[in-house]
Amino acid sequence: MRGDLYAALVNGMLTAVTNILKKDKDQLESIDAHTKMTPLMLAVRHKNLDIVRYLISLRANTEASVGLAYRTKASLPREDDMEIMQKIIWALEETGNSSPAGS
Repeated sequence: MRGDLYAALVNGMLTAVTNILKKDKDQLESIDAHTKMTPLMLAVRHKNLDIVRYLISLRANTEASVGLAYRTKASLPREDDMEIMQKIIWALEETGNSSPAGS
């Protein structure tokens, strides 16, 4: 994950995230070298719900993000992060806005 995307995610800069991902969609599932988190995980960690919605609308792989969080030992998200992510995913699934598994 490039530094500009990381900065936009942690600072809640939706317009910047949108512009970056329009130019480079491969970053949608990228993993930050330091935190070992995907963009979706970082948006959840920093409670940026608008960015979470946007990433899921782009079909960010929610199952991969949750699975990666459990498997990654270098920077395992805090327990409350995982709870928040699960609640967001469940809420989005209830409204039909979640990406399908493996997309």
